[in-house]
Amino acid sequence: MKFLFIILIIISFSVSVIPAFSQSPTISKLENKFDVTQNCSNGWNVSGYYLPLESDYTSTIIPVTIDTKIYNFKSDFVEEVKIQGWGKTFSGEYLGFYDGAFHLSKTPLDSLGNNLIVGSIATDPQSIQLGTKVTILTLPSPWNEMIFSANDTSSLITGKEIVVYTGDGLNAKNETLKITSNNNSVCLVNESIPVNQISNQDEQAIPNWIKNNAKWWSSNQIDDNTFVNGIQFLIKENIIHVEQSGGKSENKQNIPKWIKNTASFWANDQIGDKEFIQALQWLINNNILHISQKQELTSNVKMAGWWLSQYGTNNRYGQNQTNTNYWIDVAQKMSHQFPGSKPGGILVIGYIEGANSATKTVLPFPKPSGTYPDVNFSSIDTIEPLLTAYDKAGLKVYLQVESADADVSMLMDMIMNRYKHHSSVIGFGVDVEWYHQSKYPGFGKPLTDNEVTKWARQVKTYNPYYGLTLTHWDATYLSNARPDNVVFLTDSEHIGSIEAAIGNYTSWVDHFAPSQVGFHLGYPSDISWWGGLTDPASSIINPVIEARPNANIGGVYWVHFSATKAFPIK
Repeated sequence: MKFLFIILIIISFSVSVIPAFSQSPTISKLENKFDVTQNCSNGWNVSGYYLPLESDYTSTIIPVTIDTKIYNFKSDFVEEVKIQGWGKTFSGEYLGFYDGAFHLSKTPLDSLGNNLIVGSIATDPQSIQLGTKVTILTLPSPWNEMIFSANDTSSLITGKEIVVYTGDGLNAKNETLKITSNNNSVCLVNESIPVNQISNQDEQAIPNWIKNNAKWWSSNQIDDNTFVNGIQFLIKENIIHVEQSGGKSENKQNIPKWIKNTASFWANDQIGDKEFIQALQWLINNNILHISQKQELTSNVKMAGWWLSQYGTNNRYGQNQTNTNYWIDVAQKMSHQFPGSKPGGILVIGYIEGANSATKTVLPFPKPSGTYPDVNFSSIDTIEPLLTAYDKAGLKVYLQVESADADVSMLMDMIMNRYKHHSSVIGFGVDVEWYHQSKYPGFGKPLTDNEVTKWARQVKTYNPYYGLTLTHWDATYLSNARPDNVVFLTDSEHIGSIEAAIGNYTSWVDHFAPSQVGFHLGYPSDISWWGGLTDPASSIINPVIEARPNANIGGVYWVHFSATKAFPIK
């Protein structure tokens, strides 16, 4: 929040000499949960700011220079970042604008270097000292029920002015408009639960990503059934431990409003895990939340397995693609994490020849008769024995190319005609990062609607059930075309945390909905946070499914670079 002054300009503030807070304390109760002693003062001006999400914007792409490197973002998103200070990009990183320049960060920060948290406010320290807790009872619900923490400031905030951070996305933007008002009543809270409450040893710790569900539910972004289903999953997976109730009820009961308020408080770090679990226990004891121990968990993931290339042996945790027994085992284990999914993967069979200046691709089989510009060939076919093994094991695979300057339709025709007799083959794929990469270094050439539509139709000429995968970390590079046989894959890395990954993948689902999407997981650059997870693939993707129950997930693929770390060789 480096540019609060832009927000403050939006409203005409009436700055006056600051009177002392009332010296006679009053006692107030918030939602029958917090008894606090307060000193109150009137005449405060309140505004808000939020974190824009690039996935919410639809304009053209423009280049942005950050530390001499060129990045591409949507132009209207960039303009909003200039106003708000920070925004979340498609890659999961955060774009900031301050000191007259753009910056990238793993987390969005306020002007004092703190992480942005809903419930934080920026004030004039001469009016409200940093670290002070306040309530603003004159704001609309649910903001009038919250305890705010003065964690930030700006030289442009003076007198009786408060700026509230409302969260991320368009809903948060609407909340900033909703709370913007004059002549508010602000009360100091002398005894309260801190905004950043740290669970003590007696509390049951819940992973931070679960709070996303509570936040969305409390703001009506998901319905009661979706919220309850998510909690049921967490209990079955022993992430949340609660006592089972023996009572039964024939009548379906609605979830009381105070439970939703509790979820909101917890999602905003105003209460600890223990209080939230107590609320869940109340739902169980009153037969509102039912947990069937025999219920089989289902998923809407169509395929789960690996992304595999010849580069695997170049990494510490990689494995040679010729070890088909190992890769069959990995595919089956990945599929087991997503019941109902087919085991399989994406097999890279066309590789760029060289690095960033590459214009040619290399295919791992002998040259057929004819002329094939920008393509080199191998003396033997190294793919045939792999597909034969996958046929016998019942795996399903897409055959992917790094096309460089070679014509994609030409490559597809050669590859699909050569291997379409294999039962394991279900389609073709293009890694867009390497599409005309010599002319568009670092990102590849953005696809056009016509290209995507043409390739999606062409792949069906070899088999009407064949599909097409398109891969890039920037959704805008994959065009606006949405053929029903295309899976739009993200290979984002350097994400930084499981929370950022879940947010990134959820935004990816939203961008392409209702089309098929997919995810590459397990990059070594992110091993610091996924390396300690049990069943990391499901730990990352299941929260996305819970947040977006209707997500059309065509595939979840573990990259070969770190395969033996996630799936050790026995």
